[in-house]
Amino acid sequence: MSKKDLIYQALKSIEDNSFYGWTDYAKFPRCVFYLVSHSSKKLSNKRHLQRLSYQVSYYSDYPLNVEDDAELWRIIDALESSGLITNDWREVIDRDTDKNRTIYHYWLEVR
Repeated sequence: MSKKDLIYQALKSIEDNSFYGWTDYAKFPRCVFYLVSHSSKKLSNKRHLQRLSYQVSYYSDYPLNVEDDAELWRIIDALESSGLITNDWREVIDRDTDKNRTIYHYWLEVR
């Protein structure tokens, strides 16, 4: 099974609003993931090792505490239970002036 499939299955098992790549689903919360890096080690011009990194993004309409938010930790637990390696959550706050709202974007890397 590919890493992409492992991530998708892990996310879908806990969060039905999970998507690969772009989605027009605009409700909160939602979880989106995509490939951010694909590099290969080559020996004698042949691929011997592929390294793929994905980003998992979780969008919320209210701020979350990355230290103890149950939903964020459920995502990490599901990914790590599938044998994937994760790093820590990061937060980006985006102000949507057209709709007069704030979007809280939490993301982590999965390898």
